Amino acid sequence: MHDMVSIVYYARNIDFNEFAPGQRFPIKIFMDTKTYPLSVKYIGKEANKTVKGAGKYNTIVFSPEVVSGEIFKEGTQMKVWASDDANRIPVLIESPISIGSVKAVLKSYRGLKYNLTAKLD
Repeated sequence: MHDMVSIVYYARNIDFNEFAPGQRFPIKIFMDTKTYPLSVKYIGKEANKTVKGAGKYNTIVFSPEVVSGEIFKEGTQMKVWASDDANRIPVLIESPISIGSVKAVLKSYRGLKYNLTAKLD
């Protein structure tokens, strides 16, 4: 059982090397006292992704399905870019919401288990 934040961290543990772009995997989310069966779509790899203030990274991109309602409009697509290395740290998250959009950008990191080989500069 997950919430929107824990989906990002759960997806970091998926071996996307075995996925084709467009392939999905199921996930359950708990929101507003209800459980929803959703999915996460693997979009693919994106090289040289510029993250403002954090540099350029080779990334994997995936899109968790969201529950439409008060926060997310019907058809909203959240996108997550994570480093394409053993760390898979989220470097950028973007999502439109009903009153605008939300963007989370990596500002710093420390104590990584592996070298951050996805960082290009």
